[in-house]
Amino acid sequence: MDTLPIGASRIGGVPDVPPDFSWPRYKGSPLSYIAQLQLEEVPFGMIDLPLPPRGSLLFFYDSEQRTWGFDPQDRGSALVFFTELPPDKLIRTKAPTDTPEMGLFDCCRIEFEPSMNLPDAWSIHYQPELSDSERDKLFEYFAAYHSKSIGPNHRIGGHADCVQTPMELECQLVTHGLYCGNSTGYEEPRRASLEETAKDWKLLLQIDSDDAASMMWGDVGTIYFWILEGDLRDSKFEHAWLILQCG
Repeated sequence: MDTLPIGASRIGGVPDVPPDFSWPRYKGSPLSYIAQLQLEEVPFGMIDLPLPPRGSLLFFYDSEQRTWGFDPQDRGSALVFFTELPPDKLIRTKAPTDTPEMGLFDCCRIEFEPSMNLPDAWSIHYQPELSDSERDKLFEYFAAYHSKSIGPNHRIGGHADCVQTPMELECQLVTHGLYCGNSTGYEEPRRASLEETAKDWKLLLQIDSDDAASMMWGDVGTIYFWILEGDLRDSKFEHAWLILQCG
């Protein structure tokens, strides 16, 4: 049961929304409510994102997990909703009754902790590209890091903990209409010009599979909400893009 105060940050449970909020849907089904961040609770000194200083961010995703983010037609299957209303102006709202059981999650309180992380070994953030020996050392670092991690790996900002490959270029291509479920989009002539600004994509929120919240993304995977830095600074959170990765 969701017993946290109205507006409090949480994963799962039910959201606190403006009175005129209309629950988002995708292809006839309501989106699942994933998480809520009360921005005044976020320790801004710990993160590298220019988030608004107040208000709430609410995260939603397809309740049937039909989309993975590699198809331009996936637009609308995930949503980041921003409201500037203070908690005392919000109302707690249950998910629509036709939400599939797999799309309902248990409430978990969020505790913010600082964490340092590095880009994936194949990341476009390494310029020039890493040598094989440098990449091997980074693999060793990641193996040691993950061997010490306990529980699910949720993250605000920083670099994504990729289950598969880095996602910045994928976000850039797919949001410009290129299909990335195979090599098609990556072989398009437009790739060269689009790739120049792929680093503008920033990780907004990473939500891991989490037994405590009854969340399972694919086969023990992770969902990632990405946003362009310009859209982030302008609070255009509706332009965010979701990618699901699993092993």
